[in-house]
Amino acid sequence: QVEQAELSRELATLPDPENHVAAGFSLRDGRYRDYTANFTWRKPAGLWRADVGQAARSTRGEQARLGLEEPALGIQGAAYVWEPVGTLPQEHREYIRQLAGLDAQDKPRAFELGSLTALESSVKTGSGVNSLVYRAVGAQAGGRHYQVVFWGFAQNVEAARKEIDAARDAFVLGISPALPAVQEGVYRDENVGFALRSPGEGWSADTRGFSGQVAE
Repeated sequence: QVEQAELSRELATLPDPENHVAAGFSLRDGRYRDYTANFTWRKPAGLWRADVGQAARSTRGEQARLGLEEPALGIQGAAYVWEPVGTLPQEHREYIRQLAGLDAQDKPRAFELGSLTALESSVKTGSGVNSLVYRAVGAQAGGRHYQVVFWGFAQNVEAARKEIDAARDAFVLGISPALPAVQEGVYRDENVGFALRSPGEGWSADTRGFSGQVAE
């Protein structure tokens, strides 16, 4: 336990090794930006890993935009986005029923996630030492339904309550990440991760034609 804690602290001081820039999203310096689904997520303290793009869809399902894992805590996670056909309570309830069955008994808790009112539920599947607990958060904005979920064995979810809270609160939903812009003669692109200052008089720059997509 002591050696593991020391290793975790040492790894936390190193630059984040996960970097992926593609059409409509990027994962860079510990921050995921999604220009298509309009949300961001920043890695909290710990050893969180992220799957994006096809890697997320292949492990979490076709509607997944982001797959998460904290191996030291034994916690998995994912962020899903879809076009809703019902209200927030209806969509959230249907998701819980898909997780835990038609007879799932749950009264979601309403809370503020950033600027949005969100619903959070905690449901258990299975029994005994192999039972899984899912903490699911639903919110809606801009014609999209966001469903963020974390899960693991019951004892792991209980032990990592604060860490899951931090990972949940690191989401900013319904707000598009900053697009490339020119400010005071400096072109900044947060998606790719660079800034370019005008070499001098006579030079100009604009972002016309940018749709949040870059070459992979």
